[in-house]
Amino acid sequence: LIAFVGKYIKGGEDAYLSVVKALEHSAVAVGRNLILEFINSTDLQPLEESDLNDGEDVPEPSKLYDDAVARMKNCHGIFVPGGFGDRGIEGKIKAVQLAREWKKPYFGVCLGMQVAIIEFARNKLGLADATSAEFDTNNESQNHVLKYMPEVSKETMGANMRLGARYVEMADKTSMAYKLYGGADKIVERHRHRYEFNCDFYDSFEAEGLRFTGKDE
Repeated sequence: LIAFVGKYIKGGEDAYLSVVKALEHSAVAVGRNLILEFINSTDLQPLEESDLNDGEDVPEPSKLYDDAVARMKNCHGIFVPGGFGDRGIEGKIKAVQLAREWKKPYFGVCLGMQVAIIEFARNKLGLADATSAEFDTNNESQNHVLKYMPEVSKETMGANMRLGARYVEMADKTSMAYKLYGGADKIVERHRHRYEFNCDFYDSFEAEGLRFTGKDE
């Protein structure tokens, strides 16, 4: 039973169909019967007007939160997929925090990885304003732990993402990732994003115990 914490789930799983199918295929490969518990990330944070539809009858925020937390705690692991924009982000960060505190397996893809970086910075490094440059358009934070990639132009609308296959060096031969990739020293993974980890924070993250097991060549 895996908690699937996303923000595009009100209409069902269609928005995440490719991810859901990838998880299902992975479960078949390891002989497991995958059950997904879909949880709206906005239920893990205070409700905002933008989260509501006109005339929508919504339970009390505390009830939504308590229910979401209880359902997550009942799961064997927590998965957070990708996404765009800042809606529901604090809820995803809360999901990461709970996974870490409960010591439940956590898997974050794209934005799911990025919110894990933000959570670690805030709650382990003590950087209360840590965030991504994507969500801080007014530059209010002093700690952009995720930054706009230097090869991507901010001025271009559209066609400004890092796309396609890139090599990744498996830097830590003792890591789970290294084992999952069959002991390969170098792998190829597909990219589709605009933001990346800010290496100015690399040493402080590693000193606190976060391991960067794969690195851009």
